[in-house]
Amino acid sequence: MEKLEEVNRRLLENYGRGVAELPLYRIVWSTNQTERRYGTFIKETPAGIYLGNETCEREVPKYPWAPDYWILEWVQPNVGNPELRAAISYEPLWIFKDKNNNPLPYDWEIIEILVKAHQTRVAPKNQAMIDGEEAERKRKESEEYYDQLRGEASPFAGKLNVGAREAIVVPRNYEKRSE
Repeated sequence: MEKLEEVNRRLLENYGRGVAELPLYRIVWSTNQTERRYGTFIKETPAGIYLGNETCEREVPKYPWAPDYWILEWVQPNVGNPELRAAISYEPLWIFKDKNNNPLPYDWEIIEILVKAHQTRVAPKNQAMIDGEEAERKRKESEEYYDQLRGEASPFAGKLNVGAREAIVVPRNYEKRSE
């Protein structure tokens, strides 16, 4: 596994900076992340005795629901979240874990796929998607040829407008007009 500093340097070099000239993407360890939030918190003694609730601003763990994971984050301005006290925040884009919630190491190839999908808002095609598109293309082609063999369609009719190419049909009784 590459060093974290190297991966974050590569993210900066390849994808640039975002809000307030901060790196657009970064990899972090979830357990180390905190943020300042305003809210109502449980007030208790160091021994755990409940003393009531307190409404205030506190430094709290950022990912209490996802401890001990590598997370790919992206920077964005804080718009419309009055609890979050920072003007700019890194938000989670991907948590490196398997289907059983076991932590996975970060991997540069996966990071590139995630960032490109995030930037284009299009998921990369997997082999099943490619195979499905190919099967659909073959099915349509077979239907077209079957219709031609049965005499229900002309092989020329479908070729009049294909992509950027267009055909012009000139009637047989067309007479050149004199000017």
